[in-house]
Amino acid sequence: MTNLHFYERCRASLGELRNHFMEALGNKYIDEDTYNRYCNGMKEIGFLLNRLIRNVKKARDDYENARKLKRNSSQRLTSNAKH
Repeated sequence: MTNLHFYERCRASLGELRNHFMEALGNKYIDEDTYNRYCNGMKEIGFLLNRLIRNVKKARDDYENARKLKRNSSQRLTSNAKH
């Protein structure tokens, strides 16, 4: 499992946790202050996870683009050397 896949699964689990907290509030297992406190923490974690996922995807894409450029330039060099 890649890091990106792991982070995306974490984000999905965070969404599931939010749903459990909404159920707990609806069933009056927790009060609204507790719900709000945890939801604020989950919002912050979600924000950080989204930013991490975005940055990992960008780094992956930049790396892949650099590899393609390098491969294309080396192919041009070898094809020019043949002529």
